[in-house]
Amino acid sequence: MWKFILLALFCGSFVSAKEYKICRSSSGNNDDECARIKKGDSSVSCVKVLDATDCALKLIKNEVDFGVFTPDELFLIYQVFPNRIKVSHELRHRERTEEIFEHQMVALVSLNETTGDLNSFKDGGLCHPGFVETQSFNDRILKEFERSATGSECNEELTYAENELLNLNKFFGKSCRPGRWVADQTLDATLKQKYPELCALCGNKTACSYTNSENHGHIGALECVKEKRGRVAYVALNYARDYVNNNYAKVPMFQMLCSNGTLKRLEFDNPCAWVQQRWSVIAAREDSADELAPKLTKWLVSSNSDDWTKALRDIVIRDDLTAKPLPKLIPHSVYLSENRTASSLDLPEYKKCGKGIHWCTINEAEKSKCQWVANAAAIFGITPKISCEKTSSYFECFRSISEGKTDIMTIDSHYGYVARKGFSLSTVIYADIDGEQSNVVLAVIKNSASSNFSSLQDLKGKRACFPEYGGISWMSFLNVVRKTNLTSHGTSCDFKQIASEIWSEACVPGIEDSNYKRLQISSSADGKSSLCSLCSEYNCQANDKNIYFRDDGALKCIENNVADIAFIKTKNLNDFTVIANQDQYRVLCKNGSLATNTGFNVDDNCTWAITIDSEVVSRNTNSEVDESNIVEVLLKLDKWFSYYRTPIHLYKQFNNTKDLLFKDSTVSLVSKTSDYKKIQAYKELMAETEKCSPSSATLSFLSASLLILSLIFNVVP
Repeated sequence: MWKFILLALFCGSFVSAKEYKICRSSSGNNDDECARIKKGDSSVSCVKVLDATDCALKLIKNEVDFGVFTPDELFLIYQVFPNRIKVSHELRHRERTEEIFEHQMVALVSLNETTGDLNSFKDGGLCHPGFVETQSFNDRILKEFERSATGSECNEELTYAENELLNLNKFFGKSCRPGRWVADQTLDATLKQKYPELCALCGNKTACSYTNSENHGHIGALECVKEKRGRVAYVALNYARDYVNNNYAKVPMFQMLCSNGTLKRLEFDNPCAWVQQRWSVIAAREDSADELAPKLTKWLVSSNSDDWTKALRDIVIRDDLTAKPLPKLIPHSVYLSENRTASSLDLPEYKKCGKGIHWCTINEAEKSKCQWVANAAAIFGITPKISCEKTSSYFECFRSISEGKTDIMTIDSHYGYVARKGFSLSTVIYADIDGEQSNVVLAVIKNSASSNFSSLQDLKGKRACFPEYGGISWMSFLNVVRKTNLTSHGTSCDFKQIASEIWSEACVPGIEDSNYKRLQISSSADGKSSLCSLCSEYNCQANDKNIYFRDDGALKCIENNVADIAFIKTKNLNDFTVIANQDQYRVLCKNGSLATNTGFNVDDNCTWAITIDSEVVSRNTNSEVDESNIVEVLLKLDKWFSYYRTPIHLYKQFNNTKDLLFKDSTVSLVSKTSDYKKIQAYKELMAETEKCSPSSATLSFLSASLLILSLIFNVVP
């Protein structure tokens, strides 16, 4: 009998000791909280996640038990995982615990208005709170009323954003719509000059802002209607309530304009809102939620200020919030649908002006991240619409974009020349990286072979390895060689012939691949014997079967004493063993001298090229409107999905996979007109590659070919 009792006690203690895992964002300084949550007899531990999407993926894979999500994040998760997650608590403001919604947007008009017909407010003026960086409202919330009220005229010669402004201006006339209308600062200034009526009701027309910008412009919008400058104010209900209660002792002064075309007395407890947004929630895996929910209720109201539950509260409950348990656990799909129309669990659709943006991806993992980003963009109201297409390689994407099947992709600067020369693509926007990270092309030799190099002339007859044909290292080498007249070919485009004259042997992966054929204007018969002879087992392919492919491979080429020199983009090195032991290497500077010290840390005068890390490219035949639409979407994504609290990080790994859509090193996007030193250097390098002419031998070959064709087809060349 005692054995059964002891066994029961043991099993009971084992069950009670179960540990639940909570998602904890890896952004910010939160290591202390995760350390404190382990104190004593803790029942909870942290699992670091990048964002809400990462948390959702870990929930589904049973790697965590619960996390905190905003309504937008929960809605995003629903698009991919419509079940398997339950909501247990809402995180409500301590002074608003009885309010169902955190945000409600209402359209307020004066008490003198007698009809709720939207058409009666044509030319009446809209007082909008504005697009202010300090408020958390996204475009879906801030544009809901104007998108519903105004027309849908589409001028194909205007961008998506300008069509919105045109329709807004035609309907409401003089208005006040503060803040930045589009993400591009230069374009924003141009649009404000073109549509001054949309700033005409602002207190400061030049700056397009209210004199009273309290509460992110919502108070200014209310005063705009109160002072009869405009007839409709679109504002957050809580700001309207505070304004009326604090200034007019609850004396009626506004009424609500409802979406069903009626007017309604301003009731703070029962408004007719154009947008309603629930509070953030605690959600858990459905197989953990039933046992976890009551424990969370106990832990989150604990009075103990010095145990692990205090650390848990610090993680879950912030900014004067309190955890309010729901009456019962409900699936997140039910929670989302309770205060939505039947169709609103689908992604929102907006009036379509022009075409959407088709993002080309190179594998299933990248397409999956793209789809999450596209869904998040729709939820945040970012337009035009993004769609995602999958191919199997960079080159398939190049062809897809060139042929108009897709529109954009991000490329390593390594592929800059290939994209331009081979597929007629061009820059849409540049990706900026942390300024402390080097992004240069270097010519690297073994330090033990330093005595063999004293000038560029010493390159002749040596053996060389390159990451890939047509890549940034290949073009940087050719640019220096052509500028210094190291061969007899001058500014010839016959790159294979130039290289063959310098190197006795080389490994240039891809130089014979069909994907690269359109890059070549060559008078040489083959070139394979010398420019592929160092590749592994004579494998000249640009793929992982060639062990000397890519930057790591090119460096391995000299590490294995296969070559004398390697040209590499150091930012692309992934072999940390090599990086840690870089003192065994020395850099040959582009002027032919050797770097003073070993290693890869050299000044700009020693590099063979300064370059960017990556760029977004599209067809070089895009219209100005199409390119502006693409840039606007990308800059909006940069704004909303690259900071601390975001449903998905644009520039971080996704589902444990790096460098999808963008390189993980990216920190922001930069206009192609930027004067950054690295951007200017990259643009100059790309321009230099176009300043070449076919060699005389090539010209003779081409002339002979034309003559033969003319004889065959009886055509005069």
